Amino acid sequence: MALGRFPGLAEAEQLRQRLLALDIESRLQTRDVVMGVDYWLVMPVVGGERHAVIQLSALQEQGIDSFLITRGEMAGSLSLGVFAREDYAQVRQEQLQYLGHDVRLHALNKKEQQYVVEVGSKARRLVDQAMLTRLRADFPGLQHQYQPCAGVANTGRIP
Repeated sequence: MALGRFPGLAEAEQLRQRLLALDIESRLQTRDVVMGVDYWLVMPVVGGERHAVIQLSALQEQGIDSFLITRGEMAGSLSLGVFAREDYAQVRQEQLQYLGHDVRLHALNKKEQQYVVEVGSKARRLVDQAMLTRLRADFPGLQHQYQPCAGVANTGRIP
């Protein structure tokens, strides 16, 4: 059973400590949760950083907001904006393409780290509806989700 979805570590740890005080074994888990999507307009540049800087200067002279991407898989390309809505990004992409620029649209997942407290299958029977009700009094919005048990067959033991 997974309890939580806490945005901060402190509250998840407080719940885990409460369960330990009740003699319920649990462990803290961190999960990356996709909270939405942003749309990034990127112009690839062939020829390395020197050509990218020349292209960047040309764009800025035209009054086009842009900057050089220096890290990650897009390093060496030019960023032409990040948009919360895909339709806005597409309109801007079309405007830039009309001006003769090769601009590509990339979807970026916005992720947030959240914390859950997992109660193992042996201790699961101790967390009944009455206990969940009491825990929700101290942890408003507490969610619970039943997890499937770990596989019985272990691939290391299968001949």
